[in-house]
Amino acid sequence: VVGVLQGGGRAMTLPQDLMVPDGMAFVVGDNPGVSVDSRVWGCVPHKNIVGRPIFRLFPLSRFGPIR
Repeated sequence: VVGVLQGGGRAMTLPQDLMVPDGMAFVVGDNPGVSVDSRVWGCVPHKNIVGRPIFRLFPLSRFGPIR
């Protein structure tokens, strides 16, 4: 299944492909088993994200601090 998650309280529970629109981010909490995140309410506009990343975990080929 390929599509754009629009939110609206319908959680993604099965693995599926997702196309994230330009200017948006798909965010997942640090405890995905209980987090209410983009899998429930959809993608987040970049303008709504506060802060800057300082470290990258994935992909492993780019693991390390972000400069």
